[in-house]
Amino acid sequence: MHYTTSYSFQSVSQLQEEHLYKLFVYVYKSGLCYSLVNKNTLNVDKLEEFELFDSDSETLLIQHLKQLFADIEVLRNKLWHEIIVYFQTENFTFIPQSLFDEEHKNEYFNINFSINVEKETILSSVIKSNNVITLYSIPNSYHDLFNDNFAGRSITFSPYINSLVEIFAFQKQLNELNMYVYLTENQLTIVVINRDKHLVYGNQFFIQTNNDVLYYILLVAEELGIDNEQLEVNLYGFYKSTVELLNTLKPFIGKVTWGSSNYNFKIEQFPTEIPKYRHIVLYNSTI
Repeated sequence: MHYTTSYSFQSVSQLQEEHLYKLFVYVYKSGLCYSLVNKNTLNVDKLEEFELFDSDSETLLIQHLKQLFADIEVLRNKLWHEIIVYFQTENFTFIPQSLFDEEHKNEYFNINFSINVEKETILSSVIKSNNVITLYSIPNSYHDLFNDNFAGRSITFSPYINSLVEIFAFQKQLNELNMYVYLTENQLTIVVINRDKHLVYGNQFFIQTNNDVLYYILLVAEELGIDNEQLEVNLYGFYKSTVELLNTLKPFIGKVTWGSSNYNFKIEQFPTEIPKYRHIVLYNSTI
């Protein structure tokens, strides 16, 4: 088997009928996690996370995802009310919705990125809270895999950055500029929201050490004119050395915390061993 179950949690004794649930799936380089959200109560009734092994290449990742789809009943073609798939993508750009023309999306995207149109698909997705369009690319193999697996069903694809912006904009913005940081083991995403809950900044960086995280946080703060002593950073995501990271950041940043958030899904019943901030991408009900 090429995967292992990292977390598995069900908050209700028995799931209800399939059509009452939204299935949220998040695919990233080293794994997949999903949640089943009751569309009436907005309660996260079930959540599972899987770590995929030896998935460095696109081909291997697709093979392992196919095995996961075959083994996990929830990921088969059920009659879910809605299916939302978030992808971790390296290529994305923001465009004001008022200036966006779907017919020219390839032209917009090619200003910043170069892709192989035979292997990648350019998609657009709206950030509703900000009237912003995110253009992003995903491999055709990913796109086809989900369309084949959920044949005949309508699937909403979205980049993970959209979910993060929607969730972070949902928070009470205490400062003129508010910084949110989402971490995986080798990637850092920084989102800055102003007091009016508008997106000011969003970008991602590749990291190897805790010092890399500190460097990029301070770099963005300097670019936006945020004084280090006044800087407040909220951390989220998949990161193993959480304590060590805090020890690296605290001497240089005014305030830094893990997972300080309000969520627009009900996840109060989560067991303590599953950090709520870990699966934050799945908690966006605005899509």
